Amino acid sequence: MGRRHGAGALTIPLRIKIKANANQPFVVRLRSFEAGSWEMGPERLNPFEAALEHADPEGADYVGEGGSIRVLGIDPSEVDGDVLLVNPRRGTADRLVRSSSPHNTFLVTERCDQVCVMCSQLPKKHHVDLFPYFETAALLAPEGATIGISGESRRCSSNNCSPSWRASWRSMPIFPFTF
Repeated sequence: MGRRHGAGALTIPLRIKIKANANQPFVVRLRSFEAGSWEMGPERLNPFEAALEHADPEGADYVGEGGSIRVLGIDPSEVDGDVLLVNPRRGTADRLVRSSSPHNTFLVTERCDQVCVMCSQLPKKHHVDLFPYFETAALLAPEGATIGISGESRRCSSNNCSPSWRASWRSMPIFPFTF
């Protein structure tokens, strides 16, 4: 379920260690047919999915159209159906969508000019555009999931946010988005 840190606090690992045979970051949904939670067999995967091939105490091997990925240090049942942003060069994957959670949030940017009193995090001057990955992840999210959009909300609620960016999110009718 999670890991215990200090005083019994339970944390959910959102960044996990991986090994992947790719050079560029990519988005993938992990499917565990062994867990019996999927009705379709591995032959019916879409290009953004990878099926569990083998699991051992150290990790789990997934194979899909995009290649293979080894997820380390977490039980396959904990990431079944999750959507990951895999960064092969760093050897990590971020859990963008946790299938076991009805609510997930994408942090679009930390470039904020507001310096709010209640904000514990200072704004950053740089920005890496992850929008194409978020868009793919949203399409792979479970039906009925709520996807929140966080970061620089004042700018995106004004006319400063890219019209194509907002139109793209709004065009996904199966998800309620919150800005």
